[in-house]
Amino acid sequence: MSTVKSIVLSSAFVLGFSVPSFCQAISADQPQSGYVAVDVGAIVRSPTKAVFAAEYGENMGQHALAYVNLSYYDNVFRPTTADALTSLGAGLSTTTGSTLQFSGRDRGVAVTAGGKFLAKKTGLLRPYIGGGAGIISLRRTITEHRLGNVTDAVFNDYGIGDADLTGPNSVTKPIGEIVGGIGFAAGPTYVEAGYRYRRVFGLDQYDFSQLTAGIGYRW
Repeated sequence: MSTVKSIVLSSAFVLGFSVPSFCQAISADQPQSGYVAVDVGAIVRSPTKAVFAAEYGENMGQHALAYVNLSYYDNVFRPTTADALTSLGAGLSTTTGSTLQFSGRDRGVAVTAGGKFLAKKTGLLRPYIGGGAGIISLRRTITEHRLGNVTDAVFNDYGIGDADLTGPNSVTKPIGEIVGGIGFAAGPTYVEAGYRYRRVFGLDQYDFSQLTAGIGYRW
């Protein structure tokens, strides 16, 4: 009888110790090893234009993360070129006596890869900073509200625009970026708010900034 009582007491002690420890272990926030997220945002300039992105990240250590980002830009047309088109329209309207209005659009798709340095975790928040490089494909369209597509004519006749961005086809250029933001992780949910500064190489003074926020899944 004493042997049975001893076994019961021993089992109760083991269960009493191990069950809370086990529950605490499974409820603790597990370290993130990777994530996929979908982001939306805007170019930081006037007028603002939409940005849509998807990103995959993988931890390379306690404070290092590698990422691949795919972004779609509805329009990254430069303000300086837009101002030049406005001036051209005003000048030609005065000369011809007929109102001419030009507008431009640079649609783009960018793929970049790089790394992020993850700062010390504070609660569920994880600030980061980093950078990367990749390629961007751009296609320019300049239109006049009555004449239609005048991309080539505006460049050839008035020198407005970039030679690489004329013609019917898109152009692919290298791109570099600096990134920063804050990640929020709770269970399998990953939320992020970030900033990106991007510079396109091979085009004169072609750079832009963007703000995005997104949600995804982590494992």
